[in-house]
Amino acid sequence: MTFPDDVAGGLYAELIDAQLQEERDRKTSLEQRGIAVLTAAGTLVTLVFGFATFVRGMNPVALSTLSIGFFVAALFFFVAAAAAGILSNRPTNYLELDEKELNRLTSDAIWSWNNRVVAGQRVAQAKVVIITAARKQNASKATLVRLAIAGLALATLLLAATAASVVVHGR
Repeated sequence: MTFPDDVAGGLYAELIDAQLQEERDRKTSLEQRGIAVLTAAGTLVTLVFGFATFVRGMNPVALSTLSIGFFVAALFFFVAAAAAGILSNRPTNYLELDEKELNRLTSDAIWSWNNRVVAGQRVAQAKVVIITAARKQNASKATLVRLAIAGLALATLLLAATAASVVVHGR
């Protein structure tokens, strides 16, 4: 949207457009991270079950209570991390202009209106509402991704503690 040189709206519109694009990019990034955590959790759970198979192989090893506790806790956190990763990708209603509003904006009366400054301001106001709603949704996704990463890290540490316990204590 273009504005006369003596109106500051053009400068604000550029800033608002950049903020809107940033929130849309952030949404995509958060969803990609959530899937990455899910993939990593799946891989590590496979390793956990490989470890369990090894321990229970031809010469079964009786795990100590401590090792079993670490192992069960690791599984819990792997599942929790995977769940948070999935939830970070759940379909969410991001606010956009609805069809009624889009049709109103393209009606003859609004489309041919000759006050570009006020029209630009209204467009900017609509974008600000969209940005505000996107930030709330993205904050929720970011929290889930942080929880997923923390759960994955904790599960990995607990799995390492299980392995260390088996190596040090022989069970």
